[in-house]
Amino acid sequence: MVIDDCAPGTVFDGAHQAYQEFLKNRTLPNRTVCGKLGVLYS
Repeated sequence: MVIDDCAPGTVFDGAHQAYQEFLKNRTLPNRTVCGKLGVLYS
């Protein structure tokens, strides 16, 4: 799954915060590619 606009300190900072909160209690790796795309995989 790819989550767009996951770069901190931007107009869309809420997406970054939500991505971090989602990962907080899970064993998924925290991976951001291309500077703004959060990637979830298992």
